Amino acid sequence: MRARSILMAAVATAALAGCGDFLSLDAEASNACVTISGVHVPGANEIPVNHLLPQLPTVTARQTIDVPLDSTVLPQGSAYRVKLVSFRLEAQGTQSMAFVESAQLEALHGGARTVVATYQRTSTQPVPAIEAAPDPAPDVTPYIESNVLHLEGALTGTVPAQGFAADATICFDVATTLSAK
Repeated sequence: MRARSILMAAVATAALAGCGDFLSLDAEASNACVTISGVHVPGANEIPVNHLLPQLPTVTARQTIDVPLDSTVLPQGSAYRVKLVSFRLEAQGTQSMAFVESAQLEALHGGARTVVATYQRTSTQPVPAIEAAPDPAPDVTPYIESNVLHLEGALTGTVPAQGFAADATICFDVATTLSAK
């Protein structure tokens, strides 16, 4: 994040130059993205089914994703606000995400959870990825704990028999307040 480095240098220079006892600057970094490779998409053979009911062709597969937010996303020692601006789940190899009819992404913290993104298929064409860009972008700051954002994804559709790996890319807008005394 080059802009953050330039901003931090400006704060330090102003403080050393004697521009007063206190300086506070607000900055925004758009589209700070984190990609997690090898996210497991559960197959139908991994989804618990109530054996008293007939199995339906459409089921929901759930998976948690822990998104590490290191110093390239979150500023160290500064106040911040983080908004989730997009989510992309792309199948690896020859797999397809075409089975997904709808998807939901929730942020988790303790017992609290909130929907932060949804996806609804609009085409029957096979697609390697599903994408969601919530509008407005939800604030996920309260769901960040120890620099980790805990998410749970739910994919609904005719889930393939076997699970497979996918890459998840989550992008954020981060607003930061940098202060110097």
